[in-house]
Amino acid sequence: MLSGRLDTTTSPQLEAEFKSSLNGITELKLDFKDLEYLSSAGLRVLLAAQKVMNKQGKMTIFNVNETINEVFGTADKILDFFLRRKRVLAKYTKKAKRIMNRMEQAKAA
Repeated sequence: MLSGRLDTTTSPQLEAEFKSSLNGITELKLDFKDLEYLSSAGLRVLLAAQKVMNKQGKMTIFNVNETINEVFGTADKILDFFLRRKRVLAKYTKKAKRIMNRMEQAKAA
């Protein structure tokens, strides 16, 4: 169970714990009942743990308070924005490459 604050001061400790203990784990459950605050540094550690767990099992977070839930909601919106932007850029990059190829073919003809 996590308690208090997960921020720039405390997140390195959790990160070290994850790095030393996640290998071979297929299920990670995190109880946030007593966690009061989550900063971007703490969020980064959780996202890194999620990335590891996506490859080897699952990670579940429960008993999330309203404040921390808002942090997750904001992070979700930011990630969604960047994913949409990446898809749009990829679409237009492909389109631009096709146009450039056609222009080069037209010059060669």
